[in-house]
This record gives sequence, structure tokens and C-alpha cells, in this order.
Amino acid sequence: MRRLVFLTVFVLGFFLSAFSYIYMDDFNVVGPNEDYSFHIYTSEDKLDTPVELNVYRLSDPFKAYLDYLSEDGLHYSTSKQVVSYNIQLESTWQRETVPANIFGETGGYFMVLQHGDEKQYAIFEKTNINGVVVDLGEMIRIKVWNALTGEPVEFGDVYTGKEGDIHLGSINSVLSTNLSKDKIKGERVFLKTPEGNAYLTIDPETETGIRNLKMVFLSDKPIYRPGDEIKARAYLFDRVRSRFITSGEATCTITDPMGTAIYNESISFDESGGFAFGHPTVEEAVRGHYDVRIQYGERTFYRYIELADYQKPPFTVETEGFKDVYGLGESPRFSVSATYYFGQMVSQA
Repeated sequence: MRRLVFLTVFVLGFFLSAFSYIYMDDFNVVGPNEDYSFHIYTSEDKLDTPVELNVYRLSDPFKAYLDYLSEDGLHYSTSKQVVSYNIQLESTWQRETVPANIFGETGGYFMVLQHGDEKQYAIFEKTNINGVVVDLGEMIRIKVWNALTGEPVEFGDVYTGKEGDIHLGSINSVLSTNLSKDKIKGERVFLKTPEGNAYLTIDPETETGIRNLKMVFLSDKPIYRPGDEIKARAYLFDRVRSRFITSGEATCTITDPMGTAIYNESISFDESGGFAFGHPTVEEAVRGHYDVRIQYGERTFYRYIELADYQKPPFTVETEGFKDVYGLGESPRFSVSATYYFGQMVSQA
């Protein structure tokens, strides 16, 4: 049995369904081990009727996407069902999650949600391919990789547009490829690779790498005591270029729990791709969380450190029967006991 479904809207983003109470995307890309969540909103008199969820396989979700763009409609077969279950409604607003194991294999899926006579549809692409489109002004740079291994992926056909597909031809490139920005329609790029499809959006902020920076923050102690010197180091990693920032300056500010800035300094990055900073504390220093703010260009990172008096642990923990070495397939067996310093055993631990 085959059915034909026509959708008049196909955009990435939230939209209100025909029966006005399920909020979800009509096209969704899910990565490895990634759940999918959506929201149900209804009235009290409809809570007794469950929502029926059915998921079917699609042989080519990329073609299904292009069919939507060309208004040719979507064809799906109910004989390729993956799962079917009912969602019991417990409140007028409910968040539901489709577990990642529903989308076990890479490829296409089609979801039908039915409540009474009303239906809602959504397409899913399970892919292990991720990527980024870097805005370079008149050009864009495309880079894709395998999300499981991190290895670069060679890609071929490139499509763009949301009202009509534009085939830019086969590129057959690895690592990264530059394309003229004026060829990109709707700020979207769709790639077909031997390992799966990638659906990317041009983000103007990626021109300076603002959103593609990741900070690694290290301190020499988990908790500082009054009188200790705070010693820390930070690294900024550019995920687009796969390298640490080794030039320029970052501004570091430390603020005490009372909101007073006790340290503020601009620090240059060193050759290792980071910078170190420190600040002494005094015995009379305010105890609590100290905010650390690191400003680099238009990006701000926040971390915190804690200053506290030494507190003796209220109890001790001991193990018995734990061996240094276990054989392959052997299950470790040992006992654990916790005792307060005044001798009483710790209960409900």
C-alpha cells in the first residue's frame, strides 16, 4: 500500500501543525546516539485520546526533500514500518522524546503522528556526517567529517535552495572546498557523500569563527583555600580550522562573590595555544564562587573557581575484598563501608 502526502510548507524550524497542538520540525537531521524531542499541546477534553506514533523507512530522504521542494509530493510505504506505539497524554502540555535507537541505521525515516482523524508528518535523516559552512565574504568554505571518527569525508554532489533545488555539480573534494557565495540560495547547502548526507546552513558568524571556538580551562586545584594563589590556564580551539589560537590577546576578569572585580588583565596567547594567569588571595578573602570571564573578540567564556575554608570530611569510606588484578571475564566483588568519625555507620548511602 502506498500513500501520497503533500505538504505546503517545508522549512527548517518550528511550525504549528494542522490540528494545532503538536509542535515539531517537518524535516529533521539526527546524528549518532541523538534523541528527538517535540511538544504536544492540547485541551483537557482530549487527554483521554492517545497520540499514535508510526515510523517508516524512506529509501532516499534526500530525494524526498527535493520532491518537497519541487512540490512533487512524498511517497512512502507503510510496509516498511520501524515502530508503532501510543503516547498517553497526561497533561495539556507534554514533552515527548523519540529515543535514538528508533533511528538505528543511517538513512531516511518518515514519522506519522495521528490523534483522532488528524495527522502530522515529519521526515528524518539519520546521518553520521557533520560539517560546517564558513562565510568568507564572497566565498564560502565547506568542510565535512564523520561524526563518529572525526575523519574528513569526501563529498560529491552539492545542492542548494529552498524553493527549488540547484545542482552545483560534483566536486569530489576532501577536507574543504570553496564555492562562490552568490550560488547559494536560501543560505543552505546539501551534500551527498559516500558515507551519508549532510545538511548545512551558512552562519554569518562563522566568518570570524565566533561560534566555532571552544575553551579548555584548567586550574591547579579544585578548591582554593584563603591565602592560596589562584593559578589557571586557558586554551581556545578553533574547530573550523582544527587548531589552537596562538596569536592575539584575551581579556581575563575574576570577580568575587560580592561582584567586585579583583583581577582584570589582557594576556597574549603563547605558542602552545593558550595563556596562563594567576592571582593571590588573602586570609580575609570572601568565601564562595569566583566568576572567571574570558573575552576573546566578540566571544565571552565563563568559568568559576571556589574559595573555601578547609572542612574535615564527616565520614570515612573503606573497601574490603578488592583485588589489584582481575582475570578476563571475572566479576569484581568487594564490600564498601562508610563510618562517621564518631563511630556510627552511615545509613541510606
